[in-house]
Amino acid sequence: MSNNPFVKDLTRYDTFRKEKYGALEFAMHKVWRSSAQMFDLASGEHPWPTMDQIIQRINKSIQELQLCRDILMEKTSDRLEFYDEKEKKMSFTKEPPTAFKKEEN
Repeated sequence: MSNNPFVKDLTRYDTFRKEKYGALEFAMHKVWRSSAQMFDLASGEHPWPTMDQIIQRINKSIQELQLCRDILMEKTSDRLEFYDEKEKKMSFTKEPPTAFKKEEN
C-alpha cells in the first residue's frame, strides 16, 4: 500500500478477503485515501481551492468509496485475471490467494 493517496491504488481486497478483518481493513484504507485527498486541499500547501476544485475532489472521494462499497458487496471485483491457455480466454484462479483463517478462542 502506498502512503500517497493520489497515486493509483494497487491494494486488492481479493488478496485478503477471507481474513477476519479483511473487509474492515480494506474499507479503512479507502476511507483514509478519501479523507487524505480532501485534507490536501486544506493543508496550506496550495492556494485556497475554488468551488470547482472542492467539488472535483469530493467527486473523486465519492468514486473511491463507491468502488470500495461495490467490491465489498461483490457487485464488482478487483481480482486479477490471467490468460488461460487451455480455455483460450481470460480467467480467474478458483481460490483466492489466501486461505480462510479460523477464529481462535
